[in-house]
Amino acid sequence: MELTIRTTDGRNIDLAPDTSLSFDLKNTAFDSEVLLGSYSLPVNLPPTPNNRLLFGFPENPASKSAVYQLEVIVSYGAFNMIGTLKLKKVSAKQYTTVILVGISNASDVLKNTMLP
Repeated sequence: MELTIRTTDGRNIDLAPDTSLSFDLKNTAFDSEVLLGSYSLPVNLPPTPNNRLLFGFPENPASKSAVYQLEVIVSYGAFNMIGTLKLKKVSAKQYTTVILVGISNASDVLKNTMLP
């Protein structure tokens, strides 16, 4: 089995050969007080030509097309999880990112939302 991360429109994100993610999956069927899975997964990505294109060349300060978050699907065999990949730091050696899933993703979306 192979770990893959792709955008929701099907574009693959290049991963380093040693990339791994850890999940702590909980069955909440018998405990209604437990929140559904919430994850913040750090992932370092190589600045390959493909990743540079997907993120709009963020290492270039003059780039007007830089993208700092992508909706993604994390897959490992039959396991799939949808989340938001956020670009946190850019260097010549790697892109430091985090994938927000579940409650983590929802709270990030809502933090800048004004209520009427």
